[in-house]
Amino acid sequence: MESFFTSLNPQFSVLAMPQWIDMAAVVVGAAFGGLTATERKLDLFGAAGLGMLCGLGGGLIRDMIMQRGTVFMLDSPWAIPVAAVAGMVAFFFSGLFRRIDRITAVVDILSVGIYTATGTDKAVVAGLTFVACLLMGVLTGVGGGMLRDIFLGDVPQIFRPGNLYACCALLSGAAYYGLVYMGLVKGVAVVACVAVCCLLRWASLRYNIQTPSQVDLTPRVIDYTRRLKARQPGDVSYHIPYRASRYGHGVRGSQEPTRPLTVAEQARHKRVEEQERAQLKDELKAEIKEELAAEERLADAGQATGSAEAIFGTPETMDRLEHRRGEGDGPSDGGTDGKGA
Repeated sequence: MESFFTSLNPQFSVLAMPQWIDMAAVVVGAAFGGLTATERKLDLFGAAGLGMLCGLGGGLIRDMIMQRGTVFMLDSPWAIPVAAVAGMVAFFFSGLFRRIDRITAVVDILSVGIYTATGTDKAVVAGLTFVACLLMGVLTGVGGGMLRDIFLGDVPQIFRPGNLYACCALLSGAAYYGLVYMGLVKGVAVVACVAVCCLLRWASLRYNIQTPSQVDLTPRVIDYTRRLKARQPGDVSYHIPYRASRYGHGVRGSQEPTRPLTVAEQARHKRVEEQERAQLKDELKAEIKEELAAEERLADAGQATGSAEAIFGTPETMDRLEHRRGEGDGPSDGGTDGKGA
């Protein structure tokens, strides 16, 4: 087991990733860019451009933000040509890639894990904080797809509700960071990072685990606060009953009665509930009145506009009448002058 660990500082050297692994990840990302170009009916140059964005965009964002060392796509002599050619190949042979869509999906998540490990490692070597290392890893892993969606005028896919994708990169980057600082050899840490990324993606698809969509807890908090305000000071036995609120959900208090309520307490609680019901009814009536008044004002405004147009005509009709009146006044004036002469 000692061969899997190292006593060297994790910031001592950059991860020496084999070049063929880097190029394989670039090819996969660029191929997805070319397929997107065929779906959007773009031309050959669009396929090459999207191929370079998807294959090299994440590393470009990382290097521009960090400004440490060289830019990968400019330093490597094969990065840009390979990405452009892969995008064009996917453009011409899109049917072949769609037939092996499962294989390409597996290779895609593998490339995300590899990119995440390389981005996180570069931030670790630069001495950045834990959060910054995670950010660099995630941007390297999914930044290319994000740039693709932005250039196409869409909301980036990683920001939409769906199965886990960016979260896989985030958690796998955290796993890589922790394993490296525990002293694990970086090559083994990369394998673990890719495995975590693939397992999370598989679990998300297998059990339909999705990112949470919009949730508004404001009505629930407001309604529960109103119920708490009804408590009497010093009354430890007061129980907030469950009821269906006007917002469409139920509210239940956390305190349970410690003893049976007396007749007086029951009567008092009944009066409080009746007052709350009356208050809710008044609020609903006021809201309904406001809505009806607003609708009446809109209806009156529409009738007033229609009546004015019926009496005076539309603006286009008035302009036409003024024009005809001007034409009629001209000849009549001329004829009068002729008779007078």
